[in-house]
Amino acid sequence: MPPRRARVVFLTSGEALPDVGPALRRLGVGVLRLAVLRPTAREPSRWLSGTPRPPRVDVVLATSRHAVLLGLLPWSRLPPGPVRGVSFWASGPGTAKLLREHGFGPVRRGPGVGAAGILAGLAGTPQRILYLRSDLAGPGLARQLRRQGHHVTERVVYDTRTDPGLVRRNHGLLRRADLLVVTSPSAFLALRRGLGATELRGLREAVPVVVLGSLSASAARSAGFRRVVVVPPTTPQRFARRLVRELADGRP
Repeated sequence: MPPRRARVVFLTSGEALPDVGPALRRLGVGVLRLAVLRPTAREPSRWLSGTPRPPRVDVVLATSRHAVLLGLLPWSRLPPGPVRGVSFWASGPGTAKLLREHGFGPVRRGPGVGAAGILAGLAGTPQRILYLRSDLAGPGLARQLRRQGHHVTERVVYDTRTDPGLVRRNHGLLRRADLLVVTSPSAFLALRRGLGATELRGLREAVPVVVLGSLSASAARSAGFRRVVVVPPTTPQRFARRLVRELADGRP
């Protein structure tokens, strides 16, 4: 059952979960997106040189939509032609969908979202992996893949800048939200940088947080949020219904 009055859900990444907003609105929930992360492509000439191509790559790993658009597309256009004999791994359904829309395949996902799903899905036979990531993603996933026996080539294909000013300007709206959906650990940096200690304390005491995976859950708790719920993305309709249930559970 949807709540009796429209609730506002804040999604703190402009392009994450693009189909969830319409699904929520059909359920009577108001949605506002705050794009607190600004991806900026690195000039491909900075990272394409020396980047392996098939047949020296078995797996291409993309953990975000931006990794596909700003990294995989330039890499795939290199000579000698179309990419063949490679599997493409995504960390979530949105990235997997984008890979298919651009004609990449086969597209695979692990049993879960985020880094944990990738690690579980790729456990087993060592493979040669090309990992395209942002500067904020850090080397942690690559290190864990190497511990599993894989040969990993990392390329930072875009930089992510937070927009704390946007958070600061919308602090009043954030405090009136009934649910805050934070789609990546990096988005918590914008919240922490955009709000002073007092304002952040008021937000984390007033608004529950929904995150997509364990890394974001850890970032939420590090920022002081106590009411943290992990909701892995499935279909937009299922995700929206789960958010409505969280709204109903938290309603006074």
